[in-house]
Amino acid sequence: MVLMGVKRYEPASPVSLREREAFYKNYPEFFYDIDGLDYGLYDIAYVPKETEAAIRRATDFLWSLFLEAKEQLKHRPDWLEKLGYPKELIPYVTIDPLPSHTLMSRFDFVVNGTRVKMLELNNDTPFLVPEAFLMNDVLAAHFGKESVNYDTKYDLVLSFQQAIHTARHDYFLARHGEPLHVRFLTFPYDEDPEEFQTMHFLKDVVEMNVHDPLLDIDLLHIDEMTIDEDGLYDEKGERIDVLFRSAYPLEMLIDDVSSDDPTRRIGLELLELVRNKKLFLVHPPSAIILQSKIVMAYIWERMERGAYDEKTTEQIQKHLLPTYVSAEPFIERNEPFVRKSILGREGSNVARFDGRGNCLEQSDGWHYADFFSIYQAYEPLPTIDVSIRERVRTKRYLIGSFVVGGHPSAIACRLGGTITEWDAYFLPLAKER
Repeated sequence: MVLMGVKRYEPASPVSLREREAFYKNYPEFFYDIDGLDYGLYDIAYVPKETEAAIRRATDFLWSLFLEAKEQLKHRPDWLEKLGYPKELIPYVTIDPLPSHTLMSRFDFVVNGTRVKMLELNNDTPFLVPEAFLMNDVLAAHFGKESVNYDTKYDLVLSFQQAIHTARHDYFLARHGEPLHVRFLTFPYDEDPEEFQTMHFLKDVVEMNVHDPLLDIDLLHIDEMTIDEDGLYDEKGERIDVLFRSAYPLEMLIDDVSSDDPTRRIGLELLELVRNKKLFLVHPPSAIILQSKIVMAYIWERMERGAYDEKTTEQIQKHLLPTYVSAEPFIERNEPFVRKSILGREGSNVARFDGRGNCLEQSDGWHYADFFSIYQAYEPLPTIDVSIRERVRTKRYLIGSFVVGGHPSAIACRLGGTITEWDAYFLPLAKER
């Protein structure tokens, strides 16, 4: 029997806009509509038991593999520069205080039955968080199913607690009897509602579940913070101890300048505070190492040179797609491939080619075009039928698999085209009956 990655309990049928709206209006904190896109689907599918187990095994293996690569690269600034990492970030990548290396990260997988192939790792600013850790449970319960992510939000709670403990006891000396000032960095709601509500969700998770009277927790709008050589401050002048920036990429942060003085590099000043242990930053600067897709090419090249034992090599070939810094290997073998910017996000600057190097498809976004590119074997995304705007449509899907506190956690499903871009849809997942 051939297993599909994600299945339906019953054939898809059209759902009225009124019925969808009636459900989602009860959850105004969730961005179910984005820029005219019916982002949150009023529908559900399930993951077969064998597929779910395969996803979690792949996540566990790949996380260990990538952590090993991170340790090899972290102390080699010469390698990092040759591999295209932003030069101004390289001096900070050894700042890696979290025992689990990350608060949360997300692998993106192509899943066909128990065949799980990695497309990329989002280690610096992983999105899909309220979708996976909150709304998946809500929608599954609404449809009378068991969520594939039941109660995984408590993985987030434990990971946050670990970060706060590290900040208070290991990273710098906590002031005895005084609160630890924790802020979640975001843009204002009217500028980016998805990012704002994602950070609001994370703040609420901590506030409601981490019972510590010496924590002062709040959101921090990016245009409200000030900085000097002694610290980072909120709009009230309170010095910030811990800054969560789960939605603000490091490569953008280093380009930040003062609105009053464009020659003043406040992004670099912030990283200096982190280096001098005057601010605990999550995710830390080391997160940029695994955010870069160049790590996939680095691992694949090492495997081809025989750097891994037989068992590890077998697992790499099972879960990674051939990835190179040049298209030549694919053209020589007449194999289709994909080109991606090493720090590209949300499908930006992705192109698909046939085996002769002819471009078949190009994503709309051109951000990150100035960065190096990697070339990865093309793996077609599977399809599923879903209800979108009162019609049954066939969409391609990929699976996001989270690592939280160093362990596999929630999974989530996004639907789009051949290239998954910002205008994808969220489809909740349940367990097999």
